[in-house]
Amino acid sequence: MRSADEILDAYCERLLFNLKIGVHSWNLAQQVIMDYNPDPCNSFLLEEALERGVDLTRLNKEHDTWPITIHFGGINVANSLAAIQKLVFDDKKYTMNELLKALKANWEGCEEMRQAFLNAPKYGNDDDYADAWAVKVLTRTYDTFSQVKDAWGSPITLDGSMAAGFQSIGLGCGPSPDGRLGSTPLADGTLSPMIGTDRNGPTAVLNSVGKIPFMHTQLLNQRFMPQFLEGENKKLFAQYLREWYEKGAIPHIQFNVVDSGTLRDAQEHPDKYTNLQIRVAGYSAFWIDLARETQDTIIARTEQSLC
Repeated sequence: MRSADEILDAYCERLLFNLKIGVHSWNLAQQVIMDYNPDPCNSFLLEEALERGVDLTRLNKEHDTWPITIHFGGINVANSLAAIQKLVFDDKKYTMNELLKALKANWEGCEEMRQAFLNAPKYGNDDDYADAWAVKVLTRTYDTFSQVKDAWGSPITLDGSMAAGFQSIGLGCGPSPDGRLGSTPLADGTLSPMIGTDRNGPTAVLNSVGKIPFMHTQLLNQRFMPQFLEGENKKLFAQYLREWYEKGAIPHIQFNVVDSGTLRDAQEHPDKYTNLQIRVAGYSAFWIDLARETQDTIIARTEQSLC
C-alpha cells in the first residue's frame, strides 16, 4: 500500500464484510423474538396494534427496527492512520514492515519507535493534520454502516453510548500504530481524544471535535480540576459551555470534576470515600464500586484547566 488512504479503504472493506455477517445474526434474533417472545402487555397500549390485531414486536418491523452498533476505537484508528501517513509515507522514517514487526511484538524492544508513533499528530489538539483523519475515518465508517440494511429495510445505524466498553473491548485488541499497547483501553468516547493525548487545553479539544460533522449520537468525556470551576473561573467555564453549544456539531459532553490526588487517595482509602460519585462514560457510579482498572483509566484522562 502506498498511503494510509489505501489502508483506510481496506479497513472499510473489511468492516463491510463483517457487518454483512453481523446483520444475519440481527435478523435471526429479531425473528426469534417475534416467534417466541411476543409483547402482549405493551401491544395493548398502542391503538394501531389493537386495531390491527398485530403484536408490537411485529408492528415495529413495519416502521424502524433500529438496528444499532456501537463503534469502539474509531479515534484510535484515526490516530493510527495519521501516524502511519506521517512516519511511514511522508517522512519515510520507518517502513511498513518495521511497523508490523513492532506491532507483532507488542512494541517490545521497539520503545524508541513506539515513542515516535505516540508523539505523531493526535486528534484533540486542534491539529488539522490529525483532525482531518478523524473526520475521514468517522465519516467513512458511518457511510460504510449505512450501506447495510436488515431484513426489514432499516439501515444499520451507529450509536455512541459506549459506557465503559472502551476498557473491556480494549482487552481484546492488539497493539495499534497510535502507540497503544495491546490489551489496554481504547479512547473512552466516540469523540474523546485518546487518553492523555490531548495536550493543548480544553478549547483545542472542542475545536477538534467541532470539525466532525454530526452523524449520530456521540460521546465526549472531559476532566477538569475543581479549582478551575470556583470563584471567577465559573464565568470561564460558562463561556466554555457556550462555546460547546455554539459549535453546533457536538451532541454530548460530560465532565468529571475531581482531581487525581483525591481519586488516588480514594483508591488507597475507600472507606473514606463511600459517597464519592464520578462520571465514567455515559453513566455515573460510586468510585468504590468501580474496578481498579476502570479507576485507573479515569485518573489517566487529561486534567484540563481553563487558564
